[in-house]
Amino acid sequence: MRSLLSRSALLVLVVLSLGAGCAESASDAAAPSFDSLPELERAEAGVADDGVVPVSEAAAQQPSPSRIERQLIKTGRLSLRVDDYDDAIAALRDSVARFEAYLAGEQEQRRTYRIENTVTVRVAAADFDAMVEALTSLARTVESRSVNVQDVTEEFVDVQARLRSRRAAEERYLAILQQASDLNDVLAVQRQLDQVREEIERVEGRLRYLRDRVGFGTLTVTLFEETEYALTEGPGFFSQVADAFVDGWRALLDFVLVALALWPFVMLLVGSVWLYRRWRRRNPRTERPRGSRRKQTAPTPSEP
Repeated sequence: MRSLLSRSALLVLVVLSLGAGCAESASDAAAPSFDSLPELERAEAGVADDGVVPVSEAAAQQPSPSRIERQLIKTGRLSLRVDDYDDAIAALRDSVARFEAYLAGEQEQRRTYRIENTVTVRVAAADFDAMVEALTSLARTVESRSVNVQDVTEEFVDVQARLRSRRAAEERYLAILQQASDLNDVLAVQRQLDQVREEIERVEGRLRYLRDRVGFGTLTVTLFEETEYALTEGPGFFSQVADAFVDGWRALLDFVLVALALWPFVMLLVGSVWLYRRWRRRNPRTERPRGSRRKQTAPTPSEP
């Protein structure tokens, strides 16, 4: 019995040793050889000359999840009905100056019974909520209010990591370019370097856009006043008479200009009439006297 157990234990040890050896050989076969990579590919992969893969600068500088600051884009829309339009616009400009914001756009419309102004305000993200409350307090009635917050933290972190990676690749290509002696190698490295720098410019542009959108919120405010009486008065009688004289004078000038533009056709028409009348004088036509068709000869009397 003991001999049987000892043989079984020995068999198990042999199987385990064979499996470990096979797994080790398989891992050795699957591991890539950095010595076989071309110089440009090794530079792109971040491999040192001694075949050791250094820790990526992007990974080393990557902030931990607990230290990541949320990147939020804030936008809002307000529609406010006010008692006095002029006072509300003045108060809005005072709020913009107090919060050190700026106006990105303004569109005013005046109708008979309504006057309104749509203003786009860019304010620092830290003062966005306070700005919304300050403008809301100007309204007699808040017709509509909406605030949207978009979280772009993941994209922000990804763009920063891509930028660090591309800059590290640029430094490696510059180091290779200094060591390259063959013309073909120099041209190949230069092409890769230009491509990396183009990617860096594109990523930097996206990062600047995200920082601007995150740093400053966008608030679109519509202030309007509605009354039962007409806010805009029409022109008076004498003003209409003066406008009529002006319109008539302009119409006369337009007619003269049109006539001057058509002078060749006028001259052609006058010349054609003159030639026709001259031809009629030289070639008169004989016309029958009037009533010639009605006149009949009397019958001759018959002789007896």
